[in-house]
Amino acid sequence: MKTGGGNILSKALEYERKALDFYCDAQTQCESQLGEKMFSLLTRDKLRMVTKLAEIHSAMCQGMSLEKACALTEDDIVPQTGLDCDPAPITGNAASAIRHDADYLDDALSKQKGCLDYFEGALRRAKDPRARSFLRQALEDEQGHRVLLLDLRSHCEQAVENLEH
Repeated sequence: MKTGGGNILSKALEYERKALDFYCDAQTQCESQLGEKMFSLLTRDKLRMVTKLAEIHSAMCQGMSLEKACALTEDDIVPQTGLDCDPAPITGNAASAIRHDADYLDDALSKQKGCLDYFEGALRRAKDPRARSFLRQALEDEQGHRVLLLDLRSHCEQAVENLEH
């Protein structure tokens, strides 16, 4: 693997695995059902991305070109957005649970920014059309994660505000 593609994939895997670890932990630590479902969705999606990156990296380590390795996953990378449930109304003494989950969301948004920045930079540097296509799809996936996190963060802020008034 003499191309810069291997370095791109190694670094992408590092970012994605850190985010996956964080999402898995956040899923178990969330105190609200909405936070738990959101991080469950993100965990599944992030695991899918890590698996695809690892497949490409493995193929390149076995001598496959970046172009052919990226073609292996072309049809498999489909961004998934949206919750599979409607946010349930928040009642009772839930403000502390929501604030707790909001802290995880802030951390997740920070990690997500690192992933987005990396994929944007990698896309700018990539020359191969298949690698660019893969990176573009990965970037769209990361942007979808960011939108989900921002939506949930907004929902948490609004819920706490409603509970306090």
